[in-house]
Amino acid sequence: MTPRSRVPAGNRAGKREPDLMKQELQKKNRRKACLLSGLFALVFGTSFLLILSKSSPLYPLNDWVDVNCFFTMGRSMLHGKVLYRDLYEQKGPVLYFLFALSALISENSYIGVFLVEVLCFSLFVFISGRITSLYTENLFLQTLVMLFTAALVPLSRSFSHGNSVEELNLPLLLFSLWQVLKMLKTGKPVSPWGTAGIGAACAVAFWSKYTVCGFYAGLLLAVPVLYLMKRIRISAFFLSVLEFLAGFLAVSLGVWIYFVANGAVMDLYKVYFYNNITLYPQESEDLLGTVRAGVTGMLGVNLAHLAWGIAAAFVWGFLYIRRQPGTLLLLVCSFAGLALTTYMGGRLYSYYGLIFACYVPVGLAGIADLMGRFLKEETFALPVLSGSAVVVAVFVSLAAYSYQNGSNVYLMHVAKEDTPQYSFAEVIRETENPTLLNYGFLDGGFYYAAGIIPECRYFCTLNIVGTDMWDVQRAYINEGLADYVVTRYYELKAYTADSRRYDLVKTATLYFEGRDYTYYLYKRVR
Repeated sequence: MTPRSRVPAGNRAGKREPDLMKQELQKKNRRKACLLSGLFALVFGTSFLLILSKSSPLYPLNDWVDVNCFFTMGRSMLHGKVLYRDLYEQKGPVLYFLFALSALISENSYIGVFLVEVLCFSLFVFISGRITSLYTENLFLQTLVMLFTAALVPLSRSFSHGNSVEELNLPLLLFSLWQVLKMLKTGKPVSPWGTAGIGAACAVAFWSKYTVCGFYAGLLLAVPVLYLMKRIRISAFFLSVLEFLAGFLAVSLGVWIYFVANGAVMDLYKVYFYNNITLYPQESEDLLGTVRAGVTGMLGVNLAHLAWGIAAAFVWGFLYIRRQPGTLLLLVCSFAGLALTTYMGGRLYSYYGLIFACYVPVGLAGIADLMGRFLKEETFALPVLSGSAVVVAVFVSLAAYSYQNGSNVYLMHVAKEDTPQYSFAEVIRETENPTLLNYGFLDGGFYYAAGIIPECRYFCTLNIVGTDMWDVQRAYINEGLADYVVTRYYELKAYTADSRRYDLVKTATLYFEGRDYTYYLYKRVR
């Protein structure tokens, strides 16, 4: 028998050295690619939001009532107002913390609001590239996925005006999908920072708009099954649950500290939980019918730009089922949970549908994966110069299309002084330390334009019943507690409030959400 040959230790070390050098080089190249993807994501995200978001500095202002409600709450926090106790609004505290940060950057413009939006959206675009990198190493395809993600999402009608709660939650939902998809791809448990990150993302959703948490409910139903399918130890799943809870509690602790420190825990409970659940009007008693109508309407509203991307995610998940059966289960469970909680309230506002845009990058990544599998890899191995030229050409084409077809672009051509908000602000500033009440509709941006922090707890008229909102606002008008009152569409005398203390001093008209609205400014004279 011939003895087994032995490799000298020096030779073994010499063989390992090139392997280590190769691994280090691969890591270095991956880091470079990741940094490059981050730069592309920032450029793409900023560019399309500049064109399509009303918070962009190219617009005179963001006239969407929801955003102005959020910004007024954030601005007021900087002036000592306590959420829910001093000012009443329906969304969650983390959202207002974010807008307080925006106000800290710039209280008298939307620059801070826009910067926060750009960071969130660019992160969403960046993660779309990371998901694509799970299925193809081709940087050209990864870049195209990021580019189309950045263009198509804000082009959808559900994008509405920019800075919705749904938009700001998109990177968190996509991050969560990315972590689980990576687990399915590698067969390894989600990393501790990944599961803690998912828990923190869930907490942000819970404390900003808890209907988004249906996504995480679906995720938590799917993940234990996926761990079993990947033959990952059950102990690893229970450990990941603890890591998830750690992330969730870390964010929640900050929320509790704020309300405990301000003695407003009961205000948090009553406004954000009890009133939202019991007093917010329900428009349908058929839960499943409403959810079905909501999903159908969402796909219809976004048909031109998003529906095919969402559909592509599920088609790819079905086609990918032989290679990775858990992918389709993940998509179906999270989508079903999100659809149920999004539409269970019976309302079908178009901007609700934007939250489902988290599936668009998955669909685009699936298309890239299928292209890489069924076409020769050399097809996409373009030289750097040629690949860059293609990306630039597609980018310019999509930017031009966005400018021509964006639903918000009309406002870009309106001068700031021609908007009701700024024209009224000129009149309001003639009074020293003026007070204002936005009456009969949601916050139209008049507090912002005039630089006023509201004194009335119900600083605008919200879509709620069963509170003392109307009584408090009418008392403000009847007793002449506000120097100025702004109404929209209806004159003050059309409401039940006593308007004898106020005279109409200015009117203005602005196009908003499909029709012209007339705004009325009243000044206290008696």
